[in-house]
Amino acid sequence: MVKIALAGLAIVALALAWKFTALADLVNPKTLGATLQSFANDSWAPVVVVAAFVLGGLVMFPVTVMIAATAATFGPGLGLIYAAAGAMLSALVTYTLGARFGKQTLRELFGPKLNRIRRKIARKGVIAIATVRLIPLAPFTVVNLVAGASEIRLSQYMLGTLLGLAPGMLVLSVLGHQISQIILHPSAGSIALLAIAVIGWIGLSIGIQTLVTKYGKVQD
Repeated sequence: MVKIALAGLAIVALALAWKFTALADLVNPKTLGATLQSFANDSWAPVVVVAAFVLGGLVMFPVTVMIAATAATFGPGLGLIYAAAGAMLSALVTYTLGARFGKQTLRELFGPKLNRIRRKIARKGVIAIATVRLIPLAPFTVVNLVAGASEIRLSQYMLGTLLGLAPGMLVLSVLGHQISQIILHPSAGSIALLAIAVIGWIGLSIGIQTLVTKYGKVQD
């Protein structure tokens, strides 16, 4: 009961922070990109970026916005490395929290629907995690918490997370600095580039979905 009360208070505090502080403004990629740009050349930049991903996960900050802002700030190479490291560590931390709170606590907080998702994740393993990452049916942090409570093996969870996040991270990282230009100065050319990127994202997602489905059939 104490755990449930504390978790409930944390959710209420988060909701109030988004409502009455400037926290929600950071969801704007332009704002977040400007924040990251302020220390882009600092030697501590990798540590700060990865820490930002972890903190973002704890407050349910949209991971896609973080990835886009990181790619826009650091370019294709470093942007991909930093985003991958940050997203994976964030996924690990919130998975651990889900395992710590346990299935009973999350069921009390979120109801029977979440419990059904938990059982499906535990049964399907890598396939379930990869699918829910490719087709984001729930927020990044919620998926992580449920996975932690579902008793899915950590290795399966991390592999599914990597496979599911890979298409988006690759596409956003290839766009690199052009992301900010598309956002700030939209034009016919930039919109066409964005359309190509979306098509590439979908293509990669379908390819990975096919691979994980075949993997699941082999496992069965």
